[in-house]
Amino acid sequence: MTEIRVVSGWLTDLANLTAGSAMMREIKPRIAGNASMLADAFPAAAFSRASLDAVARQCKFFPSYSEICEHLSAWWKENRPTPRAIESDQPATVRQRELERNNRESWEAISAEQIRTKIRTIRNSPMPALFGHFFATALAKHAPQHLGLLPPEWLEDRNEPASVTALRRPAAAAMPSEVRRGDPETAP
Repeated sequence: MTEIRVVSGWLTDLANLTAGSAMMREIKPRIAGNASMLADAFPAAAFSRASLDAVARQCKFFPSYSEICEHLSAWWKENRPTPRAIESDQPATVRQRELERNNRESWEAISAEQIRTKIRTIRNSPMPALFGHFFATALAKHAPQHLGLLPPEWLEDRNEPASVTALRRPAAAAMPSEVRRGDPETAP
């Protein structure tokens, strides 16, 4: 919302330019009434020296609220700043594409000997099963032609549901229902 003080000043200047022989004490109540309405209707940027000049040039006396709105709307329509488009982060997009291209090229150039070396390194790591699964996933995505070189345990599909084992029945379930509930005749 535009500050009423800014609009009141603009209207006072408009009155000085257009009032002619009218007394300022007669116009002041109109300025106060128009200021709050105009502040709600227009942004602060609409109340500039250029808009004051444009509206004052079209009025031979202090205008009514509707005349101010008509002239100021026409001026604002032609002179308001153009909305700026959201700028894209082109450097970040370019960097991301470059990283993706480098990654793709590095996997395309990988040899069978490099795969075997990586397998030996992973087997000597502290968590070979976990690192092996990660390597197998990456290889499946980027160089699936080399999947046959991997140990079979690394190729397990980790997305399969866990195997379900049968649970033992609790001892209470094996009891006859009379024993579990108790005898209604002897219940307190």
